[in-house]
Amino acid sequence: TQIGGNTCTESGEVAIFSEFEFSGSVISDNIVDGAATGISITNLDKEGHLATCTGNIVRNIALKSETNPDTRPVGIYAEADTVVANNSVDQVPGVGILVGNGPYVRNVVVSGNVITSARYGSGVSVVQDDKAGPVRVSDNIIGAGSEHRIVGLEWDKLASTGLAADAAKYPNVVVSDNTVGQTLGLISAVARRAPTTRSRTLRMLCDDKRSRILRWASSGPLTARSNVA
Repeated sequence: TQIGGNTCTESGEVAIFSEFEFSGSVISDNIVDGAATGISITNLDKEGHLATCTGNIVRNIALKSETNPDTRPVGIYAEADTVVANNSVDQVPGVGILVGNGPYVRNVVVSGNVITSARYGSGVSVVQDDKAGPVRVSDNIIGAGSEHRIVGLEWDKLASTGLAADAAKYPNVVVSDNTVGQTLGLISAVARRAPTTRSRTLRMLCDDKRSRILRWASSGPLTARSNVA
């Protein structure tokens, strides 16, 4: 199955689905602008697996679906034998890119994506179960403004708000070389400072993949280091 080159606007539920017993889906170069979930690649429980999701723009996800209360506010969702790469995801009140649900997760790579203005930049199911397979989240950019950047989930419960630091607890999960901006907590602290301080410009300085630093352009007591996760 190939789903490509489409423009989906104001979808009441999921804009693009690959579900149930699918095998071998290519989802590429689509624009999703307004949906309850942008792209969903799901149903490992029904042996749905094997997909690539690349080059898509997903933005303006709704907080809830007016037609299906079970739909979650997610930009891109994937479960099994899937590469999610080189997508741009913006304005998501839930998780920008979410991997797995409970034990239904296996062989997923999330790499080279740009995620901005998402409550949680990326999320991975970390339910420890023999069924759960490997997941790698690497080389993504998660812009400023997320409440948490990369999180671990046990079903709908937040198990980790900093999966880059906690990944060693979950042997099937690798999180590395992601470049992240400020969280909402620091942004809120800055907003309470004087107007002249708020106007300072952030610069992203990239020396190399492992030593990226996000800092204030002018000197001052408030300095933030980018977590190269």
